[in-house]
Amino acid sequence: VASAFDPLASLLVWMKEHLQESLTLADLAAAVGLSARRLQELSQKRYGLSPMELLRQQRLEVFHAELLDPAHARTSVAALLRRSQLVNSAATRQAFEARYGDTPNALRKGSKAPAAWPLRFIGSQASSS
Repeated sequence: VASAFDPLASLLVWMKEHLQESLTLADLAAAVGLSARRLQELSQKRYGLSPMELLRQQRLEVFHAELLDPAHARTSVAALLRRSQLVNSAATRQAFEARYGDTPNALRKGSKAPAAWPLRFIGSQASSS
C-alpha cells in the first residue's frame, strides 16, 4: 500500500537538515513543493504553529542541547545562539524561557531541569505513519 506524501512530516525532516541555514517561509514551502500560504494553513491546522515557529522551536532544541553539552561549556550563549540561527533578542529569550522554564544562562548553571520537547514526539509520530 502506497502512503500519501505528508508535506509536514517531510518539512520537519528537511528543517532538521537545514537548521544552520538562514531560511525564509518561501524556502520552507519550496522544500515541500507547496505555496507559502498552503504550508501556513497545514502547519497551523496540525500543530497550531506557523512553519517559521516550527523552525524556531527546532532551533531552540539545538540551542538547548548545546547549552547543556560540556563540549560547549566555554562557548558564549551569544555564540551558541548564532550557531543555531537564533536572534539574541527578548523574543528569543521569552520563547526559550516558555519552553524550558528558565533563561539560557540560568539553565546552563543548572537551576532547573528542562521540560520534555513536543516536536520529538510530533516528528516521531509523523515519520512512523
